[in-house]
Amino acid sequence: MTADRTPSRTDRNKIDNSTAASLRSETMATSTELPLNTNSTGTRSARPDALLDELSQLKRQLLQAEVRHAKARAAVSGAEADVKVINARLRALTK
Repeated sequence: MTADRTPSRTDRNKIDNSTAASLRSETMATSTELPLNTNSTGTRSARPDALLDELSQLKRQLLQAEVRHAKARAAVSGAEADVKVINARLRALTK
């Protein structure tokens, strides 16, 4: 890829996928830092399975939302680059 060319859609998809993968690994790492079945004193408490299921579901939803957010940010960056290139080409043609 040359410096005067914007990233192709394939290049942007590769960026989107790598961003999503890095977010997924970062989020999973932070979600496992604290055990789910301990209270503030560090002793184990019995949590109902329903609460654990709901917590797991919320974590999964949060991860999915973070991935969608990262993809949207990458798409916006790509669109902004496209606008800049097209504006530059338009200015060059009108001179």
